[in-house]
Amino acid sequence: MAFRTSSGFRIFKFFGAGGPPALRAKALWAAARIRQNLGDYERMRDLAEASVAAYRSIGDRAGIAWALDRLGTAETNLGRFSQGKALYQEAVEIFRALDDELGIAISLNNLSCIFLMEGEPEAGAALAAESLAVSRKLGRRYGMVPAIGNLGVA
Repeated sequence: MAFRTSSGFRIFKFFGAGGPPALRAKALWAAARIRQNLGDYERMRDLAEASVAAYRSIGDRAGIAWALDRLGTAETNLGRFSQGKALYQEAVEIFRALDDELGIAISLNNLSCIFLMEGEPEAGAALAAESLAVSRKLGRRYGMVPAIGNLGVA
């Protein structure tokens, strides 16, 4: 299996070509993460968008939310804050409906970053504070650190 590659293309080629739809969706999501790690946000965006579509085609709401969060990250890194904001907000709505607290915390913090970059510290701080509270509840220190950082920026 080729999960970690420098390109992210082998993952999709190996798993995404004709396998089960859920595996294809996950492979696209993972390939988008690899492109993110390489700083290739245009390709990341394409793969994340394809992952959203693949998850929508099988009705996997959790997968849709995680793929929307990844797509929001791509849009944000490309400087398209309004698109990123809308994607993160949609992800948060789905995570809330699913009661997925980890997803809520992560997407809220990502959304907080956009508000802070757009010069809206009050909104950014409120989102970061909510993200921090959820991360604390989960005992997830890794999630607390960026939320605290965003509160410091606000």
